[in-house]
Formats: sequence, structure tokens, C-alpha cells
Amino acid sequence: MLEVLQRLEEEQKMDAIDLDDDDDDENDLTQRFSNIDLDNTDPQLIWDLLSVKEREEFQHMLKDFNQSNIYLPSYTPWWEQDSQEWTEELDLPDFEKMTKPETRSGSHWLWNLLHLVGTYSYLMRHAMGDLLEYPQETLSVCEAISENILYSTAASCPFNSVGSVVVDLVNHITQFEDHTPSAKRNQVQHQRYYDLQLLILEDIKRLLSVCQRAMHNFWKTLDRMMKNNKKNKKRHLLALRKLHFYVAAAAYFIHDQDRLTMIKLAIENEINKTTIEKEGFERDFKAAEDAIKQYQQQQEEKEKVKIEEL
Repeated sequence: MLEVLQRLEEEQKMDAIDLDDDDDDENDLTQRFSNIDLDNTDPQLIWDLLSVKEREEFQHMLKDFNQSNIYLPSYTPWWEQDSQEWTEELDLPDFEKMTKPETRSGSHWLWNLLHLVGTYSYLMRHAMGDLLEYPQETLSVCEAISENILYSTAASCPFNSVGSVVVDLVNHITQFEDHTPSAKRNQVQHQRYYDLQLLILEDIKRLLSVCQRAMHNFWKTLDRMMKNNKKNKKRHLLALRKLHFYVAAAAYFIHDQDRLTMIKLAIENEINKTTIEKEGFERDFKAAEDAIKQYQQQQEEKEKVKIEEL
């Protein structure tokens, strides 16, 4: 009995020492990361701050990681909520006072507006509806996707159709998400690419009739971010001024029923075209998979025959 009690006492002492060590490690880790913004810091820098043991523990944890245990909250954007009532009064700028008749009769501003509506829809989905939760990230994503609109110094418009608008959006989004050159990425048209195209097209179609609300919310949110942003402030302020122009363009566009109808039809056509291309890709992909499996089976049969002959 005495030996058992002594053993228990020794184990309790060792547990206490281990707990102290864990506290020291936790305090040391907290101290190392006290001045680091984990949301906006290069992952390589975070990795370099970890000790060899911490890196090994992290890699071991990843091996046992079960993704099914993660809870991912669902998000439904406001333009998909049928019960959503719009009661906010908007002070919208006058597009006709800001532009000449020849500008309004052109189509360049309209393609750019569609691109910005698509940019807004992606930003909202990316941020789960809260663009202000991580403002620096929102600005970075916006800058990456709107490279040819808000952050462009070119006088000409790079788009001439709904298709060209959506392709540019999807290219910039996938490049941002994958960090791969577009030339290499476009060598393979995979299902995710088509799914993203269809999602953006559906979002733009739903937002068309309320695009003035979307653009006003986009502009107002960026305006609030500018008050606390010091990085590349001049560049972002120029983008903000451009966006204010497209708030006016959106307010003007929703009252142009002829153009609104024309753009809706063009989007529907693009959705149908993309759906057909996606289905064709899926058929070709399935046929290629079946051909590879058949070839592998044939090779296995040949190997079996050789073994039997030996």
C-alpha cells in the first residue's frame, strides 16, 4: 500500500511539472505571436516562428485531421432572400449630370458595371456577408479582382459582351484563390471553373434589378474602410471615386428598361451556353476516365497472361 501511495505521489508531481511546462510553452507562444496579425501575415513568416517541435506537432495534427468535424456556417446573400425588404433610403448621384449623352449611349460603362456587380457578389460570398470584418483582406481581394476596372488606369474598356466580363471575373478569382498564372490554369477547363462561371452569372442576373443597392452598399463599405486604411491610400481613394461613378450608373441603368431586358437576355444565353459546355466537359471527362480504366484493365490482363505463361 505504501509503495502504491508513493508511486501515485510521484505521478502527481510529474503531472504538475508537465502542466507547468505546458503553461510555459503557451506563454512563450503567446509572446512570440503578440505583435503578429495572423489574418494578414505571410504564412511562411508564421511557420518560421514555430519551433521544430511545434512544426512536427502541427504536421502530425494535419495527418489526423478530420474535415467532417469542421462546422462551416451556411450563408445566403441578401439578393437570394425572397423575404428581404428594402427600406433604406439611398442618396444616389445623378448619372445624367455626371456624363455627356454620347457617354450614356455607349456600352463601355455598362460592361464595367456588370463586372463590378460580379465583384461585389464574390466579395460578399467570400466574406460571408460581412465585408468589414477583415477590411484589409476585403481590400486585397477587391484589388485583385477589379484590376481592370477600379484599379485600372486604362481609358478603354476591355469588355464587349457578358461572356468577356464573366471570363475576366472568373480568371481573376481563380488566380487569386489558386495563386497560379492564368496561362497555366486555362490549359485545363475543370468543373470548378464552370461552376464559378454559373454562380457569378446567376448572381449578376439576380442583382440587375437592384444593382443600385449593391453598388451603393459596395461604395459605402469601401468608404468606411478608407477611414482606417493607411496602406496604398491614394490608390484605394481613386478606386473609391470610380466606384461612386458606377453607383450613379447603376441608378441610371435600372430605369432603362430596354437595356435591362437586353442584358438579362444576354445573361440567360450565357448561362445556357456555359451549362452546355459544362455538360460536354463532364461527358468528355467521364469518357476519358473510362478509357483509362479500360486501358489499365487490359494491361493487367496482359500481365496476368505473361505470368501464367512463365
